[in-house]
Amino acid sequence: AGFDLYMVRADGAAQVLPLTDTAGVDELTPRREESGMALRWADTASETVASASWDGSGAATRWTAPVGYGLDAIAWCEVTTFASLGELATGDLDIVMTTNPGGFNYSWTPIGTDGSLDCSPPAFGYIGPQSIEGNMLAFAGAAGGLYTAFPYFADSFLVPELIPGTTSGDWQPRWSPLFADGELWLTFIRNNEVWVTRVYASGNDNAWTTPVRIHGAQPDDATAMRVAWAPETEGAPDRIAVAEHHLFSASALYEPGDIVVLTWDHATGTFVGAELVYDASANGDVKARDLAWR
Repeated sequence: AGFDLYMVRADGAAQVLPLTDTAGVDELTPRREESGMALRWADTASETVASASWDGSGAATRWTAPVGYGLDAIAWCEVTTFASLGELATGDLDIVMTTNPGGFNYSWTPIGTDGSLDCSPPAFGYIGPQSIEGNMLAFAGAAGGLYTAFPYFADSFLVPELIPGTTSGDWQPRWSPLFADGELWLTFIRNNEVWVTRVYASGNDNAWTTPVRIHGAQPDDATAMRVAWAPETEGAPDRIAVAEHHLFSASALYEPGDIVVLTWDHATGTFVGAELVYDASANGDVKARDLAWR
């Protein structure tokens, strides 16, 4: 079979635009640039990072994994794309830069594959949200838990740091936009549920709120597969899209592969309602597996 990429209207209108259609090829971890006009993804058949215009036109190869490595996932920042690679001979996993900004390079050994890495907005420093050059990378660490690290910061980097309150089995970290009030949030998947934590400055260190669950508990009993924050829109509430697990769901409300949007009130730490915006069974049973929102 293979996974292809599609574009879906977030307002629930029944408009699905196929972007790729390659039989037997898994095209995974779609990532859009901030403007939404360009798309990049991992092509697992050719072990390449590919890109195209917003509508799937003009597809081209941007980077090819070294011989002996399989490409699992990507994260797209302003200066570079990060790739999660698996060494075919040993199964060891690494995150590497596909370009070399600032004249240096670095890699980290993650535990997660298939999308367990994400770049923060270009305004996150080592002492909380601030104006800064570069992005913070979040990924699932080999020792368990979620980690952050500066992959590039002018011409230096920082050692990965564990996010307090995260543990083994946490994966799929996804950064929020940097909101107008200076807050920055990180969602992740734990036990097929959506959790969230907020980062803020505490002296010269980053501090994190205790993670809380915002989706997946009773009564909906949903089984989350992937999450993505909506871009910040003036006058609109903060929202998170959730792709329900494409293989199973115990929920009476959401079927496998549906996309649900949560309206998030980070002032109270709660979400208000969950709206079904993509019904897989109503679209030829094309199940959502991953998502990026721009």
